[in-house]
Amino acid sequence: MSFHQAVVWVDQAEAHVMHLNPSSEKQLVIHSQHRKDQLAHKKIATGKQQHREEQSFYEEISLAISGMSEILIIGSNGAKDELINHMKHCNPALADRILRVEAMEQRSDDAILQFARKFFRDDDREVDGQNNYS
Repeated sequence: MSFHQAVVWVDQAEAHVMHLNPSSEKQLVIHSQHRKDQLAHKKIATGKQQHREEQSFYEEISLAISGMSEILIIGSNGAKDELINHMKHCNPALADRILRVEAMEQRSDDAILQFARKFFRDDDREVDGQNNYS
């Protein structure tokens, strides 16, 4: 069986991407290069360079979930919104597979997985071909 459900927890510094499968799970942590450099005070990025690094970060996340048919996005308001905007602009077909977007402060990977499993098995969620986010 292939992975078809994914949850992404994202903030400005990193993303935790988890593919869910009844028999196993795959987890990946993606770090924002711009944020790392900024925190380490190694350089001051120009606006254009910062934008490229952010877009690269969001593209890496998009690639990690590209084969998924059902996607749950959670995380800090700014980062999750930027990820959604990137996906709508660069990969609308992938953005169409997002079932829900929710604000959520950082939690452990186990707590994120528990939240995602509950969401994906919830019989009351509406899946009608429409996204449940605005």
